[in-house]
Amino acid sequence: QKRYEEARDVYRQGIHSYKNCPTRGQSALTELPLIVKMMANKSACDLKLKDYENCIQTCDQLVEMMNDGLIESTEMSIKIKTFYRRGKSKFELQHLERAKLDFESVISLTESQDLKKKFRSIREDSIKCLKSISGEESTDEDMPELDYSDDEDIWDFDEGGRRVIYCFLRNEDIEKVIKEIYDLFPILSEKKDQVVGQLSGGQ
Repeated sequence: QKRYEEARDVYRQGIHSYKNCPTRGQSALTELPLIVKMMANKSACDLKLKDYENCIQTCDQLVEMMNDGLIESTEMSIKIKTFYRRGKSKFELQHLERAKLDFESVISLTESQDLKKKFRSIREDSIKCLKSISGEESTDEDMPELDYSDDEDIWDFDEGGRRVIYCFLRNEDIEKVIKEIYDLFPILSEKKDQVVGQLSGGQ
């Protein structure tokens, strides 16, 4: 917690220095991306520290900058996290109807396959909070349906929302590899004849 407090103080100082800089008008455009990131990082610290009011205030300023076109479309990560952090803070303060709008913005902004994967945890928590707001019970089957058709990604989910793990088949002789594994983990050599159910998850 102390680390978050120290980090937030640094971001506050940076934002304050920018706002009170005599030459602010001359360097505003070049320094804006840095200021936006400092504000976004400050809001993350606020949320971690459960300072929900300050988190909402900072996020409000960021959303206003979005509406004014000051945050470029390339900063999609900041947009998504800003709506999520503001929504989460409102949710914790029981401002549920206002939180709902922010969570819906998160869902809308993460519709593409790439963003669904990149912001999976944020998207899932937003869906969970939306279900809570609407009075629905959240279950293991409430995970969003993610279409991972990209060959480079080996993660997928079945119809029940459970993670499916794929494997790669090797045709060559693997005796050498098995020996290396036994050398690294002798206990596996001792338990090689045991049924899988009797091994620990790590083994």
